[in-house]
Amino acid sequence: MFTEEPIIDDSEDEEPDEAELKRRKAHEAEINEHAHIIREAEEKEKNTQDSQLDLPITQKAFRFRAFIKITNVPFSDITADQMLSAFYLKHMKPQYKTWSVSKIIVVKVTRPIQNESFPNVGFNVARGSSSQACEFTLADLPCLNPRDWMVIYNILVRNKEKYEPVVSHLQLLIKSYIQEVGSMDVEIATVVRQKPSVVRKYVPKDIEKLNPGNIFKECWFIVYASRDR
Repeated sequence: MFTEEPIIDDSEDEEPDEAELKRRKAHEAEINEHAHIIREAEEKEKNTQDSQLDLPITQKAFRFRAFIKITNVPFSDITADQMLSAFYLKHMKPQYKTWSVSKIIVVKVTRPIQNESFPNVGFNVARGSSSQACEFTLADLPCLNPRDWMVIYNILVRNKEKYEPVVSHLQLLIKSYIQEVGSMDVEIATVVRQKPSVVRKYVPKDIEKLNPGNIFKECWFIVYASRDR
């Protein structure tokens, strides 16, 4: 069945026909298109890291009851307002030293900073495609782009137990901000005598039984998960 004679192919390489040339050309075009898509994605990712949505800052952020110590203190409590004002005045940096258009891509929470009023925590972050280093604390958050709050939250919530109570602080800060922005929209609509197109929803009755989830920027909503999962 088998022969020991060497198999020799004396046939010359055949020239590809027109159909084969078209197939090769289409294959090369497909490869080039994939490479182009990859380059565009890489460039887009780089540009995305160097720019982010600039959400409006509200002065009322300095009164948000985000610190656990005064979470349930009503806004009518003047003492709490005075404590917050004194804390921020003493510990916050000028806004030009903390605000940035570049997105935060890496977050490191440093050890707690003890003081006489509220527990403070430091952050070491890297911004943008150049990984520019930046440092700030909880006292600086009201002067940061609120988009930074959401980015930091989404990073830290992956390991919620490790970063408490920072995650809870950010969650309360963002919740207060969303409510404030909603109130601003209603006030604007009232001034221009137009009815808001989006109806404000009430807080779910079982909100305390839910775990925090990620914040999605496409529609600006938060996904919660049941605590028993």
